Formats: sequence, structure tokens, C-alpha cells
Amino acid sequence: MHQDTLNVILEKIDVFQPPAVSVWDEDHELPIANSTRPDDIDNTIPRYVEYGEFTPFLLEIFNTGFDADMFRIDVLKRSKSIIQVYDNNTGERILEDVGDGTFHSSFLERHATQVLLLNIKPSNDRADDDLGTIEIEVTSSGNSSLRSTIIFTIQRTFGIRAEVSQDCDGSPLGQIEVSLCSPGSGNAIVDLRARITSSANSGDTALWWRIQNPATLQENLDISPIYGQWQFRIEDENNEAVPRVSLSPGGFIEVFITVTLTTQVEQGNHTIYLRIIEDTDESDPRYFDLPMTFEIASDMPNLEIVQVTQDRKLLPGEDYSIQMKVKNEGNTEMTILLDAEVNEQGWTAEIEGPSGSTFIQLGAYEELSFNLKVFVPSDANNGDKIPVLVTAMPLAYVIDGTLDTSQSWSDDYTAKKTVIMTVDLGNVIDIVINEISHPRPLTIIVLVVGFLLIIAGFQSNMNRRRWASHMALIESMNRDDDDDDEDDDSALISEESDPVIQQSPDSNRYDDDDIELV
Repeated sequence: MHQDTLNVILEKIDVFQPPAVSVWDEDHELPIANSTRPDDIDNTIPRYVEYGEFTPFLLEIFNTGFDADMFRIDVLKRSKSIIQVYDNNTGERILEDVGDGTFHSSFLERHATQVLLLNIKPSNDRADDDLGTIEIEVTSSGNSSLRSTIIFTIQRTFGIRAEVSQDCDGSPLGQIEVSLCSPGSGNAIVDLRARITSSANSGDTALWWRIQNPATLQENLDISPIYGQWQFRIEDENNEAVPRVSLSPGGFIEVFITVTLTTQVEQGNHTIYLRIIEDTDESDPRYFDLPMTFEIASDMPNLEIVQVTQDRKLLPGEDYSIQMKVKNEGNTEMTILLDAEVNEQGWTAEIEGPSGSTFIQLGAYEELSFNLKVFVPSDANNGDKIPVLVTAMPLAYVIDGTLDTSQSWSDDYTAKKTVIMTVDLGNVIDIVINEISHPRPLTIIVLVVGFLLIIAGFQSNMNRRRWASHMALIESMNRDDDDDDEDDDSALISEESDPVIQQSPDSNRYDDDDIELV
């Protein structure tokens, strides 16, 4: 049997990868940060660190490369805190390297993990912020361009801490979507429960802590004065008010909080702090601020147009500027298109915005003035009433300074205002001249009818005269025939002539009136 021997020469090639870095609590149960899944953990959630003490965290470094590597740990942000690093397995403290100022890990074989103990002591200066950011960068020594970064938030505590243990919309606790918890119109009402825990040393005695109403906390009012109008009820399980509590070291109590919001709350996240403060006369008492975040969704657009300038008399051939105002009654900032329309021939109407543009950006519950420019044509007549339609159409929401074009609305959400433009010359002579120079169809009809009536009047007068002459001729002829018998029948003529003479004028007058009617 023939055998061939194949010799394979393997050459080791340095293959390094960015390390996988994660931070856990001391018991390795709660994940705090992870470089491979940064979006899975909210890095703004505060992790408590006790004032004047070192609080331990676990820092895991996993070598994802295919070669042994050592890693440099650099604290980019520490928020004035003191940070110590220990080898969690040996308990040996790792000091900062004199050369590069970073902490160095051990040499790790490929796919090996080292666990370090990260001790954090917050700032001793009470004037510093209680919340701070910790940012740590871990770099491969084999290839300095390969690095991973983790970020998390710490909150300094002073022997007392609190957390939201239950709210109306579930996880994440303390971040409440108001529309789910309190649907419908009117003032929103939100219920939640908070647990207050004493983190004091076991040797301390029980202490009294005062629960301050968030509506009176100056830190909340500095954020927005409207928070002072919110109503807060803080009660125990028996529905009794809880102004203060007594807690021994490690003890806790749960309180029930009911928050009634005002009717006008802007869209966005509103963070309110519930302060638990030591009930003491000391000038620098211990305290804890519990954040409660209320998420307010956007309402449907609610715009209104108001006329500011009063109605005035308009003259033909003139330009006029009428001040208007648009109000955003909704809770979201938005962009709006202003427009004006007039359908009468010769009339023009246009909008002049604050910056000369018809596109405006209006904040929630704010209002803005603009001008309606109107031109009255020279052939306008006295008494003309011309409607001008002014509109404000919502275009897009503005969320955190960015246009949100994902939504559109029907014409029902466009605000409309009809302004009546009235032409009033005020002078009788000007009115007559205006009607003659620019007659309206009705004026022409009236003039034609009047002219016809005048002609009819002249014709009627001529007819009356002609009829009177005819009657006089007939009367004269009758009078000549009667003269032959005047001597014989004088008495009879005297008796009969009177009624005849009296009837003739009446008959003529009746005929004249009849002609006039015709």
C-alpha cells in the first residue's frame, strides 16, 4: 500500500477584534450596559451610587479575536466621581498606567473573559449634579483602532432612594404614556405607586423623611412654571395623606400617587421630580429626587383665525392692510400655510406674514399676527360687500425641531375666516358720481325705467291737453245748437244745464286719471 505524506505549514496570523464589553450590578443579575447591544439597554436609567461611599459594579471584557490580546480601559467621562478598578477574581487592585493613564487588563486568550470590579464614588461636592454620565472605552493593544465603548448613568443618593414600583402602562416603570392611562378629553389623571427605601448604614437609627409636593418643588418650576398647576395627591394604602415617613436602615414604604394634569400640556416628555428630603433643621439635609416622566402624544391640529383690525370704510382704487391673527390651540408645534381668496373681478387679496412668507411655524398654544392685503378696484360701487376667505392649513408637526411629514390632514382641519369688505363712499355727491361713472346693472335698469316713465308722463300730459281741446270743441258745437231754442225753453235749459256743466269737468277729470294710469 502506497502512502504519501503531506506537510502543512501553519503560520500564525495576528487577528484581533473589538472586545465585547458589558457592565452589570454587583450580583451579576441586572445588565447595565453592553457594547454589542447598545440599544437594548436604556443608558439614561440612573444607577444609584451612595454619597461618600464606593458602589461596586462588574465590568466584563470578552476577547472576540483569534489571538491573545490585552486591553486598555480608558474612562472618558467620570462626572467628577472617583473610580477604582480591581481584578474580581484575585481582588488585586489595578492602577492606572503611568505611561498612557489607562487601566490595563490581563492577557486574554482568544474567546476568553476577564471580570473586573468597578468601584464608583460620586462627587463630594453637594453643589454638583446628582446625575452623571460614565463613559468607558476599551481598546485592543494588538490593534489600537479596534475599540468598544459603553455608557451608563449614575445618580448620587444620600441614605434614601425611591423608585416607581407600579404605573398604569407597565414597563418601563416611571415612564408613563398619558393617552393610554387617561384616554378621552378633559384633564388627564394618572395613577402610580412608588417605593421609598432607606439606604442608610445598618448602624443608623430610624429617620424621618418628608415627601415634598412636586408642584411646590422649585426645581420643577424652573423647568416649566405650568408644573405648579398640576395637582398631586400622595397617600398610603388607607387613602390617608402621607406628608412624611419614618424609615429604619433597609426599611421601605410604598405610597400611592395621583397626578392631575392641566388641560394644555405640550407634546413631548415631561419629567417631574418627587423629592424625599430629610426632616431636619440642618442647612444641608439629605434627599432623593425620584423622576417621573409623562409622555404626551400630539393632538389633532386645532387652528383658529381671528380678525384684529375692525371693519372700516373702503374707497375704490385704494389698498388696505387688515391685521389678522392665527392661533394654534393644539399641543404640538407645526408649520402652517396662510392663504387668502377673493372671487370678485378686479379685487385682489394676499397674505403678508411676519417674514414676508405665507409659510409660518407656530408653537403649541401660541398665536401669530399677520396682515391681509386687499386692493379695491376703481370701478367698485358704493355698498358693495365682497367676501374674502382667509385660510390657515396645517402642513406638518415639528417634533424636537424636526419636521414630521408622515401625517396629513383633511380640509376639515384647515381654519377658515370670511372677512366682508364693504365699499362706503359716505358722500351723496360721490355716490351719485360713482353710480353714473360706473353704473351697476340695477342702476341701468332703474335709469331706463325712469326715462320711460318720464316719456310716459309727457305723453300723458299731451293727451290730456288734446282731449280737453276736443271736449271744448264738442261743447262749443252743442252750445250753438242750443241757442236756437233758448228763448222758448229758457226755464228748462236753466234746470238742465247745471247738471250737464257739472258732469263735464268730472267726466274729463275721470278720463285724465284713467289716461295717467294707462
